[in-house]
Amino acid sequence: MSDMVPEVLNAAVDSLFTPKEPGEQEYQGVDGLLYCRNCHTPVQCRVKLWGRDKIVPCLCRCQQEAMAEKKRRDELVERQRKIR
Repeated sequence: MSDMVPEVLNAAVDSLFTPKEPGEQEYQGVDGLLYCRNCHTPVQCRVKLWGRDKIVPCLCRCQQEAMAEKKRRDELVERQRKIR
């Protein structure tokens, strides 16, 4: 049974991180990763998982900035709520 665990985990990882086609806001770089058309930073990263290289989704710079701005706005709203 324990011999099957790595196979099951690898199959699960493969199904989660299947390569995808570039979307409308993405293009494929020479390294095979997808990049954002706006900020030209990767939206995919290579990681080593259980000794195998995998391509996984990651946030490009403009997505990171949008998340940081949303967090800042949410914190401001929360501060204003506490003040009231």
